[in-house]
Parts: sequence; C-alpha cells; structure tokens
Amino acid sequence: MNPTSRIVSSRQVGRKVLGSANPLAKGFREGKQGCMDSISGIFVGIILFMFAFWPAWCSVKGVEAVSKDIEGLTLLTAADAEGQSGLVKIQDDVGDLDFFDFEPECGSEGEIEVFWYSWELKEYTEHMETRTRTETRVENGQEVEYEIEDDVLVEDWELIDSEEEIGDFFHLGNIEISTRNAERRLRDIEVCEDKGRERLGEEWLRVEYLPVENIDRLLVIGNLSDDEIDSGDPFIITDQNAEQLVSAMAGEEAGARMGLTIFAIVLFFISFNLIIGPLLFLLKYVPLIGPGLRFGIGIGSLILAIIWVMILKFIIEYWWAIIIVMILVVVALIMAAKKKQAAEGDSDDEGEEVQMLECLKCGEINDLDAKFCAKCGEPMITEDQV
Repeated sequence: MNPTSRIVSSRQVGRKVLGSANPLAKGFREGKQGCMDSISGIFVGIILFMFAFWPAWCSVKGVEAVSKDIEGLTLLTAADAEGQSGLVKIQDDVGDLDFFDFEPECGSEGEIEVFWYSWELKEYTEHMETRTRTETRVENGQEVEYEIEDDVLVEDWELIDSEEEIGDFFHLGNIEISTRNAERRLRDIEVCEDKGRERLGEEWLRVEYLPVENIDRLLVIGNLSDDEIDSGDPFIITDQNAEQLVSAMAGEEAGARMGLTIFAIVLFFISFNLIIGPLLFLLKYVPLIGPGLRFGIGIGSLILAIIWVMILKFIIEYWWAIIIVMILVVVALIMAAKKKQAAEGDSDDEGEEVQMLECLKCGEINDLDAKFCAKCGEPMITEDQV
C-alpha cells in the first residue's frame, strides 16, 4: 500500500533570476545550457564506461555456481554419513529436535510446538518529511526560479518490533545439526496475520512459523565432523528435496547473472549516449530528420551496448582459449617467416652458382667476369670457348 501524504507548510529558501522570458532569449539560454551539459556529460560517460566493466565481469565470474557444487555431492542418508568428514549432503527423517511453545496471537490456533517462527509488528503512524522542489515564474519579463521546501505529513505502516527464533539443534539419525549459522530454506510453514485498518494507532501483525508436526524429512548441506554439522560453505537446511533445492538455486544464480548483464548493458548504453551527447544535442536543431536521427542513434547505441557486453562476456569466459589461439597464430607467423627466409637463402645460393666460373686447370672457383684464375693465374675460359 502506498503511503498517503499532504503538504502542511511551505517556505521559499532560494531565488534565482534565469534571464529574459522572451522566447528567443529563453531558447538561446536553454540551448547554451544544454550544450554545456552535453559537453560535461562526455566525462561522466567515460567514467560510466569504465565502471560498466565491473557488472560485466561479475555476470560471468562474480556469481558462484553453488547449485553445481551441491548437485555434484552424493546424496547420503544419516547412516551412510556417520564417521565421514568434509562437505556432505544428507537427507533423512528428523529425530530429536529443539522446539518452542509458541502462540501465534493471530488466527484460531492456541499454543503449539514450533521449530522456527518469525513475526513482525507494524503500526500505522505519521511523520514529517522535508521535500525540496523548484518553481519557475515570470516576473517583470524575467524568468525567476524559486527553490521551495515543503513540510510533508506522511502516513504509512512502520515496523516497530520483530523477532525470529529457531531451535538450536535437531538430529538426523546419530548426526547432530546445529542450526544457528545455517541458511534456512523452509517452505512448509504456516502464515497468519492480523492487519488493522489504515488509521493512526492501528497495528498489523504478521506471523510465520514451522510447526513440529509439519517436519518429516530435512535436507542438510554442510561440513561434517565427529558426526556433527555446525558450519559449511554452503551450510543449508531445507525441507526441499535435492532436485528442488538445486533447481531453485540455479534459477536464482541465473537471475543474478542476467540482472548483472542487463545492468552492464544499461551502463554502457548510457555512457555511449553521454559520450556522443554533443552530436545528439545538435540534432535537436535539425528540422524534419533530426528527431528520427536521434532515435536511430539511440537504437544503435543500445544494439552496440548489447553486442559489446556479449563480446566482453565471451572474452571473460574464454580468455584462456583466446590466449592459446593468439600464441598459435604468433607461432605460425614465426614459422612462416623462417620458411620464407630459408627459401630466399636457397634462391641466393642458386644465383651465386650461376654467377661463378671454374678454372679448367686447377678447379678454383672464380667470379664470372674474372680474366685470370685467382689461384694459378691461368687465363679464364668457359667450356663454350674450349
């Protein structure tokens, strides 16, 4: 239910003359301010662009896949788990447990035995809030902006007290589970509430509790040591079965990743628009096609943000494969360069053989244009001249 509110009093706390109320002067003033805002928005856009890498990274690496860890554990009975140590997943009938005598104080039930309960009490109250607003008025041909503070009386439900308790322990066979540090995922609970009318002084009591008679089997994930579980990463107590727990947690993890991905896309989209803010501002003054271009650029920025986030997620997920591919490409380029160099060396050697002459008398190799043998001094002649 939305709170109700009404202004009790108002007071002027500031006054600023903006300038002439003439439409041309007003348009020039707003244009100048918009231009300055769009330029300063570039720096904000750069900061947002850098910050947006964080949710993109968290959408891949920041959400632990606890559901997969739990799914990978072998489901044991209490008898199978006795004497073991380490992280275990046990589901069995509940034996001895700690409980409370509890009276819900709403509904028709009296005092009952419960393993867990939680209640909160709200009262319909009123309180004062101070809110600030601005008003623009025309006075003597000038636009004047007034800053006004309103004292607002708000009526709404306010939490005035609450409590939650759970039994300190319960047993699955001979294994004792201490409950205080556990994450509790209990579904088979009873709910009752007594909501008063939305009138000052009325109270709203809501009670949730798990009767002992509703407890049949429990599933526990935690660290087992000396046939006792009092901690773990994770440490969960639930009345769901293993498949339901894994499915619920996998859905929560997928939702968290999707939320972070959307958050990253929104941040990149805003940053792109802020960085090109001056261009978007100038398009406001382009007749006919200006609004269409602004809309098209906005759609393009959104598509670019989506593609960019998907690329980032791929790089973050498969960075190792990208590095391997880059190493293979570098090695291939180096080998190709060496092969080309070797081929050029063989070509040079062949060229040198063609350009040399052998002395027919002593066998010495001489340059093609040599007149006399460098070793024996015999005049050089070719085989064609013999």
